[in-house]
Amino acid sequence: MLVEMYGLPKYGEYDPTRYFAITYSLLFGMMFGDVGQGLVIVLVGYLLAKKKDMMLGRIMFRLGFFSMFFGIIYGSVFGNEELPTPFLKPLGLPIHVASPDFTSNLLISTVGIGVVLILGSILINIIVSLKHKRYTRALFSQNGLAGLMFYGFMMAWIVTMTLGYSIMNPLTIIVFIVIPLLSILFHEPLSNLIAKMKVTPQEGWGGYIVEGFFELFEVLLGFVTNTLSFLRVGGFILSHAG
Repeated sequence: MLVEMYGLPKYGEYDPTRYFAITYSLLFGMMFGDVGQGLVIVLVGYLLAKKKDMMLGRIMFRLGFFSMFFGIIYGSVFGNEELPTPFLKPLGLPIHVASPDFTSNLLISTVGIGVVLILGSILINIIVSLKHKRYTRALFSQNGLAGLMFYGFMMAWIVTMTLGYSIMNPLTIIVFIVIPLLSILFHEPLSNLIAKMKVTPQEGWGGYIVEGFFELFEVLLGFVTNTLSFLRVGGFILSHAG
């Protein structure tokens, strides 16, 4: 139902419903983890699905279980996180997400989950593009191999920097930064070259490069904003726990 709000895929195209269902349920459960509230959502969803045959009911039913699962991890029941849970202590649970000592780890973890989801989305796009024989899109676009190499390397570099060493050197800069960015910048001419079409852009090389730099900047900005947007997941977790 939620996927249909954005439009249905055409015949033969990739259907993102399963991927969306898993990631949406996971993020919902993380943001609104509570055993009691999750149970209420499960019951309401069950009634809507059983009595009214509503798709929303089936969605709520699944979301409620994810909320209950993370509620167990957080030790939260109807907002009460002080209930005794001796059976969880051997597992290192519950996790008190509102604790100041855990806040930074929580925010880093949510960004890390965002990075995994973004990389997964790019990888799916590559596979789908190859399946439909859109090879240049799979190789040179920001959602193709070029984007995967650049974004994956930058995230790996940030992780290694926090661990006290760096993977940044002249070779990795050329392979994982320069070549991917040039591939994205010259995506259209490269595609035309492979298709044995006219390589020179209609607006000329000067206009194409100027316009391409602005588009490349937009791509880089998109990577940053999409990654940092997952901080909102951590914010929802903290506000719900508070």
